[in-house]
Amino acid sequence: MALSSNEWSSEIARRIGRQVAFYRGRIDDGRPKLGITAQSLADRCTALGLPIDRTVVAKLEKGVRQTITVGELMVFARALDVPPVALLFDLRAPTTEVLPEVEANTWDALKWMTGEATVLPGAEGTADGEYGVELLRQLDRLIAGWREQKRTTMALVRDRAGQPTPGGDSAFFEQLMRNVADQEASIADLRNEIREEGLVPPPLPPDLEHLEAGETPAGRELNKYAPRTDGET
Repeated sequence: MALSSNEWSSEIARRIGRQVAFYRGRIDDGRPKLGITAQSLADRCTALGLPIDRTVVAKLEKGVRQTITVGELMVFARALDVPPVALLFDLRAPTTEVLPEVEANTWDALKWMTGEATVLPGAEGTADGEYGVELLRQLDRLIAGWREQKRTTMALVRDRAGQPTPGGDSAFFEQLMRNVADQEASIADLRNEIREEGLVPPPLPPDLEHLEAGETPAGRELNKYAPRTDGET
């Protein structure tokens, strides 16, 4: 049944309270399956810079507290070592009233909240489009692919380095280096696209920092194993 706007706002606080209680009970803290006390959770929040009394935790978990701030949500999530969306959405529930009178599959609602999906089923006026999150996820995928390509490439190169050098090895090494370089170029291009959207791309991992230095020496490490052409071994 759809809730009124006031009831919906209160239900969000109650939902978060249920999730706080659930995850509080899952924290080991040296006592398997017993969780931590409400006081311990309050102490954790206080240590993070937001003083919270034990009674606040108790009222929230019991559904008595009708509101919760975004700041409190974030501190509770950090204190419980879970992402904030884990408190906003209960994935054990098949559907969630994510907006007043808008019921959606809980997974779809979570993906909309995190930016993995830009369209929320049942919500009128939600437009398609990239809002940065998908670009950043795409960048993560490219970097992961580059890392895997480099790992498998290095394994092939090291394997070849211990064998007699066949005549076609130069072309073999050049193609391997080109594959890695092409992936580095894709990463650099996407980072430029992110900047063109007015966003700031995340820092590069140390082994890709050269992309920001204006050079792309994809074959720097590979060259240690490449066949020599100057007569040396």
